[in-house]
Amino acid sequence: MARCCCCIPLKAGVIIITLLWLFASIISAIADVAVIKNTEQLYDKRYYVVDLASSAITFLITTFGLFVTCCAKSSTIIKIYAVLFAILVIIQIAHLVYMCIFIATYHDTYITTCLSTIKSSNSIDDVTGSSDCNAEFKKFAAPWVIGYVFGVILSIYFAFVINRYAKHCKNNEKISPVPTVQTNTDKKTDNDKKTDTDK
Repeated sequence: MARCCCCIPLKAGVIIITLLWLFASIISAIADVAVIKNTEQLYDKRYYVVDLASSAITFLITTFGLFVTCCAKSSTIIKIYAVLFAILVIIQIAHLVYMCIFIATYHDTYITTCLSTIKSSNSIDDVTGSSDCNAEFKKFAAPWVIGYVFGVILSIYFAFVINRYAKHCKNNEKISPVPTVQTNTDKKTDNDKKTDTDK
């Protein structure tokens, strides 16, 4: 049987993946809401609104995926989850591109806002202030970009794992088939055959 990360059973791996992304979406949403509500935040809130929307989509898809992986009676439903997770990866890639564009275009605005904040002290000149603001901007931007690139790479791999599990369920009939219900007509036919045999 194929495995996730070379050592974890495929179904367990899919459940772990789903839980990780589910919890990550909740934590991200809480952080986004906190930033959006904080009127004193230096950072532009537009990014956090977009991130909140992305977290909400991730939460909905992974909640559906957790239910499907644990309770599904049809491999078709698991395939639907695999497709939804692939769509989620596309959304995350688009989000990453948006984030890079946002950071690039927001740099000057950030520096201007930062300078106006720290120049309340007359002892700080423009050169020192600009240098400090640039350093702060890098501290703000770098972790977001690196972390999100890593997250997208993981998402792509996990999408393949979930798709592999969907194929595994279909090919090896891991999900129990729906039992056929014997109708009254079938029962009558069986009884007739038994009567003929007795004769």
